[in-house]
Amino acid sequence: MPSRLPLAPLLGALIHLTRYEPAATEAQAALLAAIRALLAGQPLRITAEPDALRLGDEAVSLKVPGASVLNEHLLLHGVGEVVLPAEADEADVLRLATVLAAFPGTYACFADVAAAMGTTAQRLQLIEAPDQLAVQKMTSRDPALPSARRASQRDSLEIESGDAEAIALDPLAARGDEIELPGEMPTRVRPPLGEILGRGRAAVAQEDWNGVLDAALQLIEAEDEAPSERTGQAYRLELKRLVTPEHLGMLARLAHGERQQEVVGLLRRFGSLGTETLVELLVAAPNLSERHSYYTAITQMRAGPEAIFTRLEHPLWYVVRNAAELCGEMEISDAVPALGRQFQHPDERVRKSVAGALGRIGTPMALQWLRKLLNDPAPAVCRQALVHIGGPVAREMCTGITDLLERETTVEVQREALLALGRIGSAEAIAVLGSWAAPTSRRFGRNPLPLRLLALKGLTLAGPGAAEALSALTRDEVMEIRETAGAALGALRP
Repeated sequence: MPSRLPLAPLLGALIHLTRYEPAATEAQAALLAAIRALLAGQPLRITAEPDALRLGDEAVSLKVPGASVLNEHLLLHGVGEVVLPAEADEADVLRLATVLAAFPGTYACFADVAAAMGTTAQRLQLIEAPDQLAVQKMTSRDPALPSARRASQRDSLEIESGDAEAIALDPLAARGDEIELPGEMPTRVRPPLGEILGRGRAAVAQEDWNGVLDAALQLIEAEDEAPSERTGQAYRLELKRLVTPEHLGMLARLAHGERQQEVVGLLRRFGSLGTETLVELLVAAPNLSERHSYYTAITQMRAGPEAIFTRLEHPLWYVVRNAAELCGEMEISDAVPALGRQFQHPDERVRKSVAGALGRIGTPMALQWLRKLLNDPAPAVCRQALVHIGGPVAREMCTGITDLLERETTVEVQREALLALGRIGSAEAIAVLGSWAAPTSRRFGRNPLPLRLLALKGLTLAGPGAAEALSALTRDEVMEIRETAGAALGALRP
């Protein structure tokens, strides 16, 4: 059977066409005919995940035009899998595309999506996505609006003077509030520009920030569908006039709620100012719930990392901790010097977050600071410094980790140290692990069995280079060691 990968861009194009050009029936018919030909009377399973799309057993790159549209709209409506049976006809495929093309908020839950399929649901099989937060994890794309996907590629709202006169309205936007799609599925379309601005200004006057957000998102969508770059710049000017820096702070507060993804899509348009606004809210957040919301939103921003790591010098310990965790989550390598300056912070919780951030960043400079944190008096900090260490880049950490093992008695720290040596996997690391997996050592005399088993696990992580050490342990006097070493050695062999 020929590859069915072309189905992904065809289905993505059908969804886009159904949503934005519902009157283009001839184009719909052409797409449906091409889809039917590729289906070739055979069933098809479509599986959507936050970072993957599969057609049957074939993986489809999300860089393929249309594939990301199909994947995003499935996840947007909570659909993890769709099974098109062999007997599916064009009407079934069109109904599926119509339902997936609906604007966000059309369906309250997955059950509503299934109900919207009508009689088609009796022939097609829809399976709910296992993770209802899948869309929120798609940090580089906002499936609700094509504009938010493209917004991540821009960092500012800079425009040329005089472009306000270049606005040309989208002809679809002037047709009214609804268009009947095939299958009698009403889908909203964008109102004219004057109406959008009128609603937005009225919402500002009433301090209705949800209403302001709605208007801002419609302007963003209008910009992305503008017929020329110059016209798009004019829409950006109107957005900047509607959403001032003062308003941006109020809108950013909506990130603590159901509209977080839409807020992130808007804030990305404001570049570093959007990031700075979220960081200010994080610093001032009165409770853990709000801090978590703003933290999650910041990790999805792509501009203005300096707004984060400059907070590492803040006098309040929890601000420094939050900034350090964000630096690690976003792997901001430019933050390493500022993180390093906090390795002796008086609060253990800050040093622990700094250790985790440096480990996640993992650059040679970050590892230099991590080596110092291995000498921290708090076991929790030492353990956190070890969690992310691994790979050839960390070979120079072996001596520091070995010294830590010689003096440390906390089991959790010992465990992470041995596993870190295994992840490093160098000859020096394997030699150290072999000495701790042996029956006796210079430190304990006779090594405790739990410690030996941890060292054995480290040897397993080290891979083929540890085969000789594992082979020696298959002859150990302790049956549990022999069996574990034998199983690990067997797993290394082809």
